Amino acid sequence: MKWYEQPRIFYDWVRYGEDLDLEYARWLIWKTLDLNCDSLAFCVQVGGYALWESEVTPRYERMGDMDLIGELARLCRESDLYFIPWWLATATGGVERVLREHPGWQLLGPPRQGKEQVRQNYICYNTPYRDLLYEEVREVLAQYEVDGIYFDQLPGSCYCSFCQAKFERQYGSRMPIVEDEFFVYNSPAGLPPQLKAFRDRSVRSFCQGIRQIVDETRPEVCYAQNWVRGVQSYLAEGLADVLLPEFYQKQDLVPLGLKQRLTKAYFDGGPVWGNVRHSVKHDARHHPLPGTRMLLVDCVANRSAPLMLDLCAMDFDATGREELAETFAQIRGMQEVQAGAQPVYYTALLHSSMSHRLFPERFDRAFEGLYRLLFEAHIPFELVTEAQVQKGELEKYRVLVLPDAVSLDDETVAAIRIAAEKGMGLVATHMSGLMDGRGNLRSQPALVDLCGFAYEDVVAYDGARGSLQDPVLGLPDVDGAIFHYGSVRTEHPLGAGLPENGLFSFTGGFAVCTPTDGSEVIADVHALDQVRLSARPFNRRGLFPGPARWPLALARESGQFRSVYFAAQVEAEAKRSHAPELDVLMIRAIEWAGGDLPIVAVDCPRSVEVRLFHNPERRLFQLILVNLSTNPLVDVGYGPAVVRYVTPHKGLRLTLRTEEKISGAVSQIGSQVDLAVTESGVEIELSRLDLYDSLLVEYA
Repeated sequence: MKWYEQPRIFYDWVRYGEDLDLEYARWLIWKTLDLNCDSLAFCVQVGGYALWESEVTPRYERMGDMDLIGELARLCRESDLYFIPWWLATATGGVERVLREHPGWQLLGPPRQGKEQVRQNYICYNTPYRDLLYEEVREVLAQYEVDGIYFDQLPGSCYCSFCQAKFERQYGSRMPIVEDEFFVYNSPAGLPPQLKAFRDRSVRSFCQGIRQIVDETRPEVCYAQNWVRGVQSYLAEGLADVLLPEFYQKQDLVPLGLKQRLTKAYFDGGPVWGNVRHSVKHDARHHPLPGTRMLLVDCVANRSAPLMLDLCAMDFDATGREELAETFAQIRGMQEVQAGAQPVYYTALLHSSMSHRLFPERFDRAFEGLYRLLFEAHIPFELVTEAQVQKGELEKYRVLVLPDAVSLDDETVAAIRIAAEKGMGLVATHMSGLMDGRGNLRSQPALVDLCGFAYEDVVAYDGARGSLQDPVLGLPDVDGAIFHYGSVRTEHPLGAGLPENGLFSFTGGFAVCTPTDGSEVIADVHALDQVRLSARPFNRRGLFPGPARWPLALARESGQFRSVYFAAQVEAEAKRSHAPELDVLMIRAIEWAGGDLPIVAVDCPRSVEVRLFHNPERRLFQLILVNLSTNPLVDVGYGPAVVRYVTPHKGLRLTLRTEEKISGAVSQIGSQVDLAVTESGVEIELSRLDLYDSLLVEYA
């Protein structure tokens, strides 16, 4: 394993407003070692001035006679630390001098009629600045023994004159303008094809340039890149060694893991560094310790290496230093186990990139909705891309989940069929497979035979359709949005124990379908009661249920293969918020299609993240638990929301199902762990979970 796959990184930059000397360099090394980190990432510039002996960039005058980057490289080597110089593309702090001298290089927003273009806080990498940056990188790599280089942000292109001229040269036409484009690079789904290609090409060409410089100058150095993330991560594949997607918590912590894992999937499993901001902003404040410590371990749980942004905060307020050092020491132990481990593969949750590009808001909500469902039910799952499916990755898994994956490539469909023939289960929803990989409609969804239905039509209310205005009162004739009623057939094992005559509601649409041979309807959509809907004299009336009319969900079993199809558009949480029965039904469907779960949460809060790994060489399972039970998070605008407290839990119980003969269990942070052998497996009881834990379950 290469060092950059599992580092523990302390991330810092120069302290402003004072002279720098050798003692300052030693202080940076001491901070890194004191926190039990093994890597120091340090910014090479301040305000556009070099912190090294440069012939292409003016030198920072407050260094005196010292070469700060050279001293840090030497001291890191002496202290067995990895050293990662990094570059900053922001106007404030990073390249201020450059933009004062070359204001035309600034990142510009879309042209606006009658208004100036918005000037962003970045420099554009399509300007001559790219050549200057490349020369700086060559200098640093040639002069110093460094272990890695990192680029914070990647403002690959914009609407500046350089970008517009480059676009015209490449495509022979003027650059199209998308007025609300967030072009500070972030998954440009929905852009005009040529503009998207231009944005993609600009990012990849920058990465190609850095890769070439590294290979020519110091090929053993790790190249880490920021802002190539999520579905766009493939742009850096084969070029960058590591991605740092840079996501922060806003009002929820669950999407952090989703985005790190999605980046890793589209980077074909390559190394990802997860950033945790300890400093509040660019000042002396730092976040409360519980949140920082918990989020550092959350990176490990999601198979990312933890990187803590301090940015001088601890120079002014070092409270909590011992607690952070303890967390990094515990992470070191977790990483040693993970080095030879793999996730316990059970569920594959497919992310369809074309579905995301065609219907970004709809698909992203559906995907996140089922991600959350699996997360809260503590069902082991990994994210897979269509490219990975086509390479045969499904052989590892017991069940595949398709979250309204409207567009599926023919090769993906073929790979799913091969896996299904070998016994892998399938759970698909709504319009999965209705389009091919280019967005063309199929006459029938691609997997209807496996799912056991024939597709007829789609009922697709959006919450506004069907509500007409009264010509006299000017009010809608339905008080509220359109929704649908559903019910579960309790005679099927998947519906057992749910209310026999109970009704639930869901918003969104549903596919009108009929079951084919071998499939069984397990839940129904009810027609609306047209008599009550049309009753007078009430004007602002509601919707009431009529009889069961269409299949909401179907189950099919053929030999070892099992499938469940949900015709309703109920993946996103908001669409099933009034239907806990649907949560139960979907969770049961995944387990029914996939077979016995490898781990069962007997008593474990839904807000606790549970990740299960297997290290066969050391003959143990690793169970990482991260407590996301925090205060309600408030979106504060720029920067992450503040985790002010984490609520502890007592008496967590989980059952591990394995054929191995378990010999014992231990907590890597010293918590009390009890084991009991039961008929269903080995029950593990953790006395208390504060922020996180890592349990090692050993077998003979």
